[in-house]
Amino acid sequence: MGLYVDNIAAETVNVCFVIYDPSCGGVGGQPWRKVAWYVITPGSTILPDIFNADLNKTSAGYSGNRYAYLYAYTASDDKEWQGTGNAWVEVSGGVHFNQCIEDEANCVKWVDFEGMDFAGQATDIVYIGWPSASGIFTTTPAISVDPGEGEFYLSGSGFSSDSTVSILYTYTDDNGDLTQATYQAGTSGYGNVADTVPVSTLLGPGTLEVQVTDENHPALSATTTVTF
Repeated sequence: MGLYVDNIAAETVNVCFVIYDPSCGGVGGQPWRKVAWYVITPGSTILPDIFNADLNKTSAGYSGNRYAYLYAYTASDDKEWQGTGNAWVEVSGGVHFNQCIEDEANCVKWVDFEGMDFAGQATDIVYIGWPSASGIFTTTPAISVDPGEGEFYLSGSGFSSDSTVSILYTYTDDNGDLTQATYQAGTSGYGNVADTVPVSTLLGPGTLEVQVTDENHPALSATTTVTF
């Protein structure tokens, strides 16, 4: 459970988050908190302490709000990732901080944050350095399978780019005979996985259940079942 952050850029990035915090509201204030800086090396994935929780539920240090915001810049300060809307927040120039959004202590610049919507998911992953306008992409682990004779084709996304995945499959034919095994595959640089998995007994018809789990970050997991 939680929000994982994957740096798929070519350089170390410094990341700041804005999260919902009713204690910051006060009278006429903004109920949001800004927390920074998290340092992520290229090809690495972290679980920030403030997001080590079910994204649907309130827990220590996390409100359970479906929205959060992110801003990041490179260690060389020659590139940044931010939003294109109107979520402007004042931040420090590298000094670590954890303060209410309207607190200006140690802040030196205004940046536009990119919004993230967890939309009822307990676990998500956000990629920094994604080939899009903002360079930030948030998603949930998901897989699909396409059965064939003696094998099935697997495709999936939403895993970390620094890991392999474990593919646990269970095939039950129409006679009730069961085959279960674990297979491993690597992820691409964008957290995707695609592979053809051999199953000697997969001759159909039957039911195939597949679970894919990120070996470095087990909370990044997805399951699907296909009857054919």
